[in-house]
Amino acid sequence: MKRLVLLCGRVLLLASLLHASAPARAQEFITASPTQLTIFAMNGEQPVRTVLIQTSQPLDIIEVVASDLIRIDGGVAIPAQRLTATLLESTTETPAEVPTGALARVSVAFNFQGVRSGEFTGDLLIRHSQGTLVVPMLVRIKHSPLLPLLILILGIAFGIILSVYRAQARPATSCWYASGASGRNCVPKRAAHHFAAASLPA
Repeated sequence: MKRLVLLCGRVLLLASLLHASAPARAQEFITASPTQLTIFAMNGEQPVRTVLIQTSQPLDIIEVVASDLIRIDGGVAIPAQRLTATLLESTTETPAEVPTGALARVSVAFNFQGVRSGEFTGDLLIRHSQGTLVVPMLVRIKHSPLLPLLILILGIAFGIILSVYRAQARPATSCWYASGASGRNCVPKRAAHHFAAASLPA
């Protein structure tokens, strides 16, 4: 009786291990290169990347879908409509059959027009006849260095223009000593001539 219970326990343990490892083995026959898409781009760029899909047995690729790119700091996400994923070998027929050992190419086009700088994550989902292959995506976007440089140049130019304008608008002064007056008096240069003429004896 004890042997029967022990045997049943071993059978159940083996069955659970086989069940747990089934999904992992199911994905071994299909691989993606690169295993993760990492994009470094400037604001406004429209990069294109290619993912190679290889399989050790025939399968049908049903569709290729890109998820939203979620901003890591919780800001505004990049919607999936900004990403275009296309199976290059596909025709008008769906699904597209991929023979054993063949390489299928998936093109992913990104549109970063008007996107703020930041770090984003998402997934490229490749649905096939035996499951779904997930390719993680990491996107880092920076603003073009030309914009800060342009702002700096404009700021310097504005400061120079403002300084010149103030220097020209400020009236020149002339200091003179009035007879019988204590101290020095400074008046605008134009007015100094009138004061000097008035102080001369008739």
